[in-house]
Amino acid sequence: MADQAEWVKRPRTAADDARCSAQDYEALYARSIEDADGFWADQVERLDWIDKPRTVADWSFDPVDIKWFSDGTLNICHNAVDRHVENGHGDAIALIFEPDDPADEVRRITYADLQREVVRMASTFKKMGVQKGDRVTIYMPMVPEGACAMLACARIGAVHSVIFGGFSPESKYVFWNEATKHEYARTHPGASSNLLADLVAEFKPGAILASRYLDLPPDIPYRGVDLGNPGGYAIRVFVRKQASEEVSMPAAVRASPGRATRVVLITIDTLRRDSLEGHREADAAGASAMPLTRAWARKGVVLDRHYAASSTTQPTHASLLTGLHPWQHGVTRNGQALAEKHTTLAEVFADHGYRTGAVVSSFPLHRSFGFNQGFDRFDDAFEIPVTPTWSGRAVPDGAFYSLGNSITSKALAMLDQLEGSQQFFWFHYFDLHEPYGDAGGGAEGRAGVVNLAEIYAGIEREDPGVNSLVEHAKRRYEDDARVLDRQLDRLIRRLFRDAEDVDTHLLVVSDHGESFGERGSLGHGKRLSDELIHVPCFMLSPGLAPGRIDAPVGSIDVPITLLSLAGLSDSSSLTSSGRDMTGNLPRDRSVFGMRRTFAEPFYELRLDGRRHRLPDPVFFVANARGVTTGNAEQIIRGLDSENSSARSLFGENGRRPWRERV
Repeated sequence: MADQAEWVKRPRTAADDARCSAQDYEALYARSIEDADGFWADQVERLDWIDKPRTVADWSFDPVDIKWFSDGTLNICHNAVDRHVENGHGDAIALIFEPDDPADEVRRITYADLQREVVRMASTFKKMGVQKGDRVTIYMPMVPEGACAMLACARIGAVHSVIFGGFSPESKYVFWNEATKHEYARTHPGASSNLLADLVAEFKPGAILASRYLDLPPDIPYRGVDLGNPGGYAIRVFVRKQASEEVSMPAAVRASPGRATRVVLITIDTLRRDSLEGHREADAAGASAMPLTRAWARKGVVLDRHYAASSTTQPTHASLLTGLHPWQHGVTRNGQALAEKHTTLAEVFADHGYRTGAVVSSFPLHRSFGFNQGFDRFDDAFEIPVTPTWSGRAVPDGAFYSLGNSITSKALAMLDQLEGSQQFFWFHYFDLHEPYGDAGGGAEGRAGVVNLAEIYAGIEREDPGVNSLVEHAKRRYEDDARVLDRQLDRLIRRLFRDAEDVDTHLLVVSDHGESFGERGSLGHGKRLSDELIHVPCFMLSPGLAPGRIDAPVGSIDVPITLLSLAGLSDSSSLTSSGRDMTGNLPRDRSVFGMRRTFAEPFYELRLDGRRHRLPDPVFFVANARGVTTGNAEQIIRGLDSENSSARSLFGENGRRPWRERV
């Protein structure tokens, strides 16, 4: 034995911070012996109960029959996870996972993260047929997802059995089959020796949560759904099917018949991709101005190459709501109204019995421009006064927009008030649009707000501090993004809080980005540069495995995708040429869009102090080769200017329809 002087002593701070001192422990132990019922009755108060027990214990040793809290009811998953989030400890660390390989990242999982993952697994299990009382076998490596699977079973009320992930698939199968055989023989005397066929035909579905190491027996029909690839382990849920069921099942779980369904579209005005995903020059820890929203995105499907239909608010939103290109729906610039002849996403949902509601945050999406088509409730009352008129229309009380805190509060109220088990919502945020810094506030308050007019005035008077002012505007824009991040997190948490009872399908997308001096340009709407049209987009949906899609997609794909997630793609009356973004998209696909049009020749003032006449119209195509912009007369950037196919493409899909409209 080593000399006592060599022992490492426990720091006193560990004892000081302990919840129970040695003296407290001795006192508690003594009471548990002297007054067992009283001691354990006190421990009841430490848990949340559905029905609080009145009886502590029923003891019998002849025959042996011992019951604890037999008249009480609780859910252990709620006590292990949910109550900590509800009590304000959602950001506290619940699990620390250190992988076998020291080079791998240590995962620190908060109670809020744990709750989201457990709810997602439980919801998927229920979709696959797992019910209270079913037996679930969990065969996984020692990873946090294993704990989530057990908690998900407890949440449902299913009985789970854990098999160590180190066992071979063959030994696992024998274990599961033999255990089932004994139970089946006891409950089915004289049953057929064809055990596997009888199991499939007679037993309730019981799920197997399988890691990538599991090879399922080929002679048992299964149906499955991907849960994703968390922690490097491909997870798939398999449920033994009833004899009458189809074996095939889509990779993404769609809306389930009989369950409440909520479809939500969140559009974010002026959000740049790098503000969400992070800046290349920044380190990973501080890369994103919106880390909470980015964390949500990475729990779903991220569309890495999503292109806005335009770099202007109204044309893009009209495409997001109709699935049509701007030259098809006719809203090619701000100030134009969406014609009633065009079917909107909300109208399709309404035709299928959905209740519909929207909260928009700026006047360009006001009902006077036709964006309320198909909505039962449409909140377009704004709070911040700016101008009495805009694009030739009167602005009620001059109130032009509202900020995120107000929009989120209205959205939460509408979620609680709108009736019906099938719902479609559209929520729009304007916080990132100029003026920059009005949402972010901070120490500078309103004094730190920057308007584009102020920057343009500096350019015209050749102020040497203009570039510094542009950098300051970008910082205030990022301040606004940080505030908006908290509001989006607040809303998304609410959307998935009732995931056990409601299937929520969420798509978040930007309508365009913003220029802060790239190629001398400012703001948006005047060009089709990457920071303006290559925008963030992600989806969250039950059973939709986390991942990334790098095929080109665009605004016109959004309506078809949301309808598909709701199970309505086959009956849609939309005339869109868009594609379901959850399906198999070819990487060589092309996506089209256009810059806003101008009623008369337009000259853009840039940082070089010159006014540049803009060609009109201008279109873009994004494909595997990159992004090309131009029209029938010229290629502005991208493919070689002599590429006749691109010029012909712009001419066929843009120039002739444009001539006809004019």
